[in-house]
Amino acid sequence: MRERQRQVQEALGEAGAEAERALGNVHTLKLFAAEGEALERYGAKVTTARRRAEEVGAAQALSEAGVGLALQSSALLVLAVGGQQILDGTLTYGDLSAFLLYSMMTGFGAGNVATAYSEFRRASGASERVMQLLEPRPADLERERSVTLQLPTSTPIGPNTTPIMPITTPMGTNTTPRVTITTPMRPSTTPTVPITTPPGFSSMATATRQSPATALPRIDAVGAAGAVGAMAVGQIEFEGVSFAYPSAPHRPVLSGLDLHVAAGERVALVGASGSGKSTIAALLAGLYAPQRGRVLLGGVDVDTIERVHLRTRLLSVVPQEPALFSGSLRENLLVGRPGATEAELRAAADAAGCADFADLHWTRDVGERGLQLSGGQKQRVALARVLLRDTPIVILDEFSSALDGKMEASLVNGLQRALAGRTLLLITHRTSPLGLVERVINLPSFANTDVGGR
Repeated sequence: MRERQRQVQEALGEAGAEAERALGNVHTLKLFAAEGEALERYGAKVTTARRRAEEVGAAQALSEAGVGLALQSSALLVLAVGGQQILDGTLTYGDLSAFLLYSMMTGFGAGNVATAYSEFRRASGASERVMQLLEPRPADLERERSVTLQLPTSTPIGPNTTPIMPITTPMGTNTTPRVTITTPMRPSTTPTVPITTPPGFSSMATATRQSPATALPRIDAVGAAGAVGAMAVGQIEFEGVSFAYPSAPHRPVLSGLDLHVAAGERVALVGASGSGKSTIAALLAGLYAPQRGRVLLGGVDVDTIERVHLRTRLLSVVPQEPALFSGSLRENLLVGRPGATEAELRAAADAAGCADFADLHWTRDVGERGLQLSGGQKQRVALARVLLRDTPIVILDEFSSALDGKMEASLVNGLQRALAGRTLLLITHRTSPLGLVERVINLPSFANTDVGGR
């Protein structure tokens, strides 16, 4: 019963997902006159769900009928045996009536227990996915094995400082104090600053491109065993990384990738579709784990960094397909940093080129998935979210693919200042945003081209 009910819920989920896909792309379906095919797919999913629900109903009815048949059969058996004993003079009418009454009470109780057990099995099958989502074990395990990254409370670097909001853990405990990060302009000299190897680590990477006087701030890596050293903010390394998506395990996207990006360096990844550019970003964000090799931030394995800290304190991503939510433009920007002030929200929107439509949609619903905005406007909103975060690593994945040349050029000029001192990983098919970077890596050959920070 549990397995059948689980299959019913799966079928209903697939039907709902099909409906959501169709409704979310209704304009495309109309343009290609594909409404009929969408209805057929949805109808097939609903038919499957109905058939499985009918199977569950039939099994439930059979179970209840069996319990009722057993109760009535036992009552008839008691009457038959008791009647014969009355005829033989070994049993009285009162004894038979009392025994029959007690038997029926016991039988109905047993029947209710059987029905309740059947309903419990149905409910457990229906709630299996919900229980998986509520299960705290994965988060607990991650906290036990993860390295929590905490920024030092003071960093004596330059005049430009930005306060970082406290980070609240999923359990609701505010464990990260208010800190200050300094993001100076990158110097022209590039001496090497060694990082002392701390207890618990066999070796640490070497941070380059910053002089000792203006070095980028470091993040203390603190785990269950206490302080385990320091990592240079913004340094990215891939060591022999091989990866294939779970849906295609025999088609590797990356094979033995070795990549080094120094702290504060601006690098572009270019190449044909499917060459692994967005996969590199997904691995950095901890959305997937490589099958072989390691992904390191400042010499610390990404897999050992707590995900909340990784994605809120270390890196920010403008995805290839920016996702907006139903609600106002202001509410969508707050996704980037809840608690940001009105002035900070406006400044980020202006820096991302949202000024031409911000006033119209600031408190007005942008529609489901941002349907009231154009593709270029959605990309600028996603960029504004990243600028709100002020993380040391920024990943821009085709951030300007829907922008016209004039707007793109204006954004590139503005980002030169906004991203100063940060590590930038730019993923693009276009040449126009390359003015942001100093080095271009061509995938899949990984040939390097120095573009001189144009």
